[in-house]
Amino acid sequence: MKFCVVSCVHNAKEFIQHHLDSVKGQKHVDFVHVVIDDASTDGTFELLKEEKKSRGKDFKLLHKPARGGAVESLRLAMDNLPPLEGKDVIVELDGDDWFTNDEALRKIEEAHADGYLSTYGNYRIEYDPDEWLSELPEYLSANISGPKLYALPIREQVVRGPWGPWRYTAVRTFRKFLWDLLPEDVWSDAEGDLVPHCKDILYFLPIIEMIGLENLKFIDKELMVYNFHHRCDFVPRGGGCGPEARETISAMLAKKSPIPKLSNINELRDKFDIPVVFMKD
Repeated sequence: MKFCVVSCVHNAKEFIQHHLDSVKGQKHVDFVHVVIDDASTDGTFELLKEEKKSRGKDFKLLHKPARGGAVESLRLAMDNLPPLEGKDVIVELDGDDWFTNDEALRKIEEAHADGYLSTYGNYRIEYDPDEWLSELPEYLSANISGPKLYALPIREQVVRGPWGPWRYTAVRTFRKFLWDLLPEDVWSDAEGDLVPHCKDILYFLPIIEMIGLENLKFIDKELMVYNFHHRCDFVPRGGGCGPEARETISAMLAKKSPIPKLSNINELRDKFDIPVVFMKD
């Protein structure tokens, strides 16, 4: 089993080296790192090019000359992955965030070795109240993450109450073959246009629908820092993938028909040599 960390980044010059070092320093796991720069203008891409000079085949750099948004970046990165097998694991980590320790991928590997097809986990927020002139909003707290899954359609969980009763927190991971099975229309709005933001809502909820909750694992360990800074794509007062955008996209998603659970999931496990989930105490 190999891991591929996919990082989308835009204008994160002051954070990108920390991000790169945290990925490069992961221990005891076979992985590659794909970074896609979304037309940065602050020198981020120049730093990434310098990083590329000292890296081998475990690092791939992509660049978009015109900004198209996080969804476009993720899709382009997934279309340009190094050779991977269906059983291999995709790890999404934005370029302005970073792993909190050198065993983060190892913790994720343990869950996938037990047979899980997708995981999410706990995180810590880096937040400067002086930068925002306010305290951290309660709905951003990691304390409402966790395995709080309810017996209702998965996608409805993000549109009930403030941010829903459950949050599929980062780091999010999934077996590569699941991406290949996503219907094309998960990325589009009612008019058929590509949604530019909130990539996690668009792909992660459908993946959970396809595999069922029994194949999803919550890792109750701090895996990453979510860097809540003034230029990040998520901002508390709207813009990018802020609260208003997430509410709009969540409502749009809720109106679509749920994706049926895979009927051949056991055949796929056999095909990709993935064991049946072993539930640890």
